[in-house]
Amino acid sequence: MSEKVIIKKKRHNSHDHAHHGGSWKIAFADFMTAMMALFLLLWLVSITTKEQRQGIANWFNPMAFKETQSASDGMLAGKAVDTEGAQNSPFVKGTAAELESGEPRTISQQEMLEKEEAVKEALEKAKAIEAENEILSEVMDEIQKKMSAAVDMQQLAESVIIEITDEGLRIQITDRDKISMFPVGSTGVSAAATEIIKAIGEAVADVPNNVAITGHTDSLGYKNNASFDNWDLSSGRANSARRILVAAGVNVDRISRVEGLADRDHLVKDEPNDPRNRRISVTLLRKN
Repeated sequence: MSEKVIIKKKRHNSHDHAHHGGSWKIAFADFMTAMMALFLLLWLVSITTKEQRQGIANWFNPMAFKETQSASDGMLAGKAVDTEGAQNSPFVKGTAAELESGEPRTISQQEMLEKEEAVKEALEKAKAIEAENEILSEVMDEIQKKMSAAVDMQQLAESVIIEITDEGLRIQITDRDKISMFPVGSTGVSAAATEIIKAIGEAVADVPNNVAITGHTDSLGYKNNASFDNWDLSSGRANSARRILVAAGVNVDRISRVEGLADRDHLVKDEPNDPRNRRISVTLLRKN
């Protein structure tokens, strides 16, 4: 009698396949958890200040924690992260005193927009000032060229001071020992000073900026009972310069002010009677 060979076939359970083939889900979950932790870390870094980040770092440093731990020191070194979230407070800024009082200082989106607008305006203003400085430099070069081209004016160069200031392009015509620009005690100006003022007027005639004119004197005064003093003298000379500028082509509407400061603003501070203190300043004013 022949023996029967019985072969048993084990059926594979589809659930077993699913069980052994699902390990990737655990790895993926770990990956997502790590990514969430990374994003959370980046978010915390973006909304905290340097001092707050240092406080967090000290929290995880036992030695630093022992050194800094006190009634006012905490995880964020006396500062806290805003609980309203980053949507309403892009970053937190505060002091220990503010936070101890329970009123942390946060910057809203509106404040951020205002700060950005202020920075933008400052940059635009800086560009405008830079462009205006170029125009003022061109006018300065034009005046210097006119004086260099005229043989009779070359010797007067030392009597003219040209500089760019916060107020604008200032040209000062000063008196000197050997070359007098202003007759003694007179509100008029000499022929040499007239030529210089004409050259200034021709150089600034086509520039739209306004013009200010100021007269100055030295400290040599008049008799106590004199009806005419250095205030009258300085303002009279400034007005004489105004008439010459207008005759040279400067529109009278561009004259913003004509004033006399007497001896209140010396060029040579430590020598009040120095002849260089007797001068007229013509300033091409900035628009900005």
